[in-house]
Amino acid sequence: MLATYKLIVTVMVDITNENFEQLWPSIKENIDKAVLIGIDSEFSGIRSSSKLKNSLFDSMPERYAIQRQNISPFTITQFGLTAFVRSTERANTYVAHPYNFYLCPPSFGRLDARFSCQASSLQFLRRYRFDFNKFIYGGVPFLREEDEAILREELRLQMNSGKDRANVDEHFIQDACSSVSRWLSGTGAGDPGGSGSGTVSGSGPGSSWSVDAPDTNLCYLLQKELRQRFREIWTSAQGNNVLVTRVTPATRRDLEATDDLDEQFVSTMVGFSRVIRHLRARRKPLVGHNCMLDLMLIHHLFIAPLPADYHQFKETIHSWFPEVYDTKHIAHTVKDLCPQQVGEQVNGASLNKLHQGLTSHTGSTVVLHAPAVVLTDQAARYNEESAHEAGYDAYMAGFCCLRLAHLLAHKDVTTVDLHRPMSSRELMSALVPVRNSVNVIRGTVNHLSLDGPDPVSERPRWFHLATKGERPLDVTEVVQLLSQYGAVDVRPFSSHQALVAVGNFRCAKDVMRVFKKDKRYSIAQYNVLKHSPLVRTLLWSSVLVSGLGAAFLLVQLRK
Repeated sequence: MLATYKLIVTVMVDITNENFEQLWPSIKENIDKAVLIGIDSEFSGIRSSSKLKNSLFDSMPERYAIQRQNISPFTITQFGLTAFVRSTERANTYVAHPYNFYLCPPSFGRLDARFSCQASSLQFLRRYRFDFNKFIYGGVPFLREEDEAILREELRLQMNSGKDRANVDEHFIQDACSSVSRWLSGTGAGDPGGSGSGTVSGSGPGSSWSVDAPDTNLCYLLQKELRQRFREIWTSAQGNNVLVTRVTPATRRDLEATDDLDEQFVSTMVGFSRVIRHLRARRKPLVGHNCMLDLMLIHHLFIAPLPADYHQFKETIHSWFPEVYDTKHIAHTVKDLCPQQVGEQVNGASLNKLHQGLTSHTGSTVVLHAPAVVLTDQAARYNEESAHEAGYDAYMAGFCCLRLAHLLAHKDVTTVDLHRPMSSRELMSALVPVRNSVNVIRGTVNHLSLDGPDPVSERPRWFHLATKGERPLDVTEVVQLLSQYGAVDVRPFSSHQALVAVGNFRCAKDVMRVFKKDKRYSIAQYNVLKHSPLVRTLLWSSVLVSGLGAAFLLVQLRK
């Protein structure tokens, strides 16, 4: 009999600017204890131009270049992170600690990020009940290291002077300072004259005055101004509520030695990037589903602008996160390596379908002793489906990874009598063949490798298609004709010729069979020497040059 146990609730699911600082210690603690970390993100858009589409012709550097153009203008509106911690009270069980971060880029001085929104992406978020108020009003800020350096320079050179402060409500600051002055002199109750409602508590040393600042920037700037103007007070903040307390000169000196307001503000503005940096420091395995775009925006928003060079991108991501797992690629591997009855449970194309298959009775028992996953009480809403909420999708990704690892660990086991629970180390060892392999949709390869050269393409060779007679090529017609046999892309290179790329060998076989006797088009395996206009031109040019050279030699010899 397994021992009963009680889950210790340490987290809230939704993380905003209001509770991030309060929950940051428990977030770090659960990351530190985690066996793996599930991640997912929701974007403000995914395609900056309708012309930038994925194609079966794309090499990985080409695909990266396309996606870099596509994704760079957008931001992450919601980031999901779930820490999977091995239970100390229940065998073969993991406790999932999900966090659903709402993110919004900050603005301060020269720091004024711009991002695009795509109407279809916002419609998608609205369909799945995304809370836009938490995104705009409560989004946790974030900064790259280079932006943090700019902020520190702003604080050093400009903000301390109080001059040229763009987009700052100076009236609020002045009214609040006037109110504090009246409170200290005993000539007024501390009402800040319409900018907010100042509250007075007591009189003499230890008495206080407080006001709610409209935002984080004004909370910082007001404290900075008050500390500079009045030597007999000290300030602190809870959220954006500024508390002003009368203090003795000795107390003020002690507080000045230990309380660095600028450093606190920088830490607040770095915000969610502290999570990413902590993941880097702890080198925890990250798990996503079809996560190439997630990794690209993580790089772009929290590390550094995406480099033009694809290999540099891979090197940076791998240096920050040495172990990355993609459940879409793992599911394909399970189908290829495991017995048919196992592979049938991972047929879902989406993360939600994959999760449904692995949580079904058959999916849970096709290999016995699958690891159990339980949610904290505060995350009980995730016991019901919440697809496309980043925290829930991060939970599903980590859950599926653990279950898929269990299937891979038993891929060579031929009898249920040998099925057994697996330790965390055994599960992670089973994932070694798929480590740092990230799924690629509709490209020349089906995955990229973050820690080395990408695999050789296993797609069928391209076809060369040409019209018969003088009839010009109708690309739309060709696509409609070919796509009924599978994934197909067509790239015309003249008015009568095109290259055709197909997704798999069954599709290639069907295309060759059907078009072998077609009266409108001829189709053949593409041969660069035979079909490439550029290569043929170069070959004929070389023949011509060689011929002229030989003729010149012959003339010279006859002289």
